[in-house]
Amino acid sequence: MRRSTTFAPLSKFKSIRRLGSIVVIHLGTNSTTSTAVLDEIMTSLADVPLVLFLTVHVPSEPRQSINNRLINALPERYANVKVLDWYSIAGQYPEYLYSDKTHLRPAGANFYADIIMQAVGRL
Repeated sequence: MRRSTTFAPLSKFKSIRRLGSIVVIHLGTNSTTSTAVLDEIMTSLADVPLVLFLTVHVPSEPRQSINNRLINALPERYANVKVLDWYSIAGQYPEYLYSDKTHLRPAGANFYADIIMQAVGRL
């Protein structure tokens, strides 16, 4: 979703009925998002039972706190949204991140997938 207010892949999957009952979204690492963009996404996902957003972990960027604040506010506005605090989790496991403290090493990618699956299983 790089600096765009439209999310074409989401629209395409929805139009061909390929969205599941759970959608996982992790955005905001490369740019600042906005309430308008998040609302656009959620309008498209209004009929999805569970939308799991992950917070971002980009320690060197001011957009981290802006995006995380917007993401953390979503459950107050959308009953089908849950948030997984990737910011806190990633901070506890620096060995899974490259030196930029954002991008995942191969073992980190496995860990990332595992925590998402665990979170979905708890919800």
